[in-house]
Amino acid sequence: MSAFGGAVGDAERARRLADALALRAAQDPAFAQALTVWRQEAEAVRAAHVSAGDQHQQIVGGSQTNVVFLRDVNGNFTIG
Repeated sequence: MSAFGGAVGDAERARRLADALALRAAQDPAFAQALTVWRQEAEAVRAAHVSAGDQHQQIVGGSQTNVVFLRDVNGNFTIG
C-alpha cells in the first residue's frame, strides 16, 4: 500500500488504490467492514467541514476598496 502514497491529484494512482482496496475487501470480510467504517467516518468529517453554504462575512468601519468574499472556489480566480 505504501507504493500508492505521493502525488495528490493523480487520478491513475487513485484508481489503482481504489482497485487494491476493493480487491482486499473482497478477500477479507474484516477488512471490508473496517473499510466501510473508515469511509463512513471520513464522510462524516467531510460533511462537518463542508457546510450547506452558510457563511457570515462582515466589514465594519474604515474605507475598503476591492473586497472579495469567496467560498468553495474550484479553479482559477483572477482579479484584474
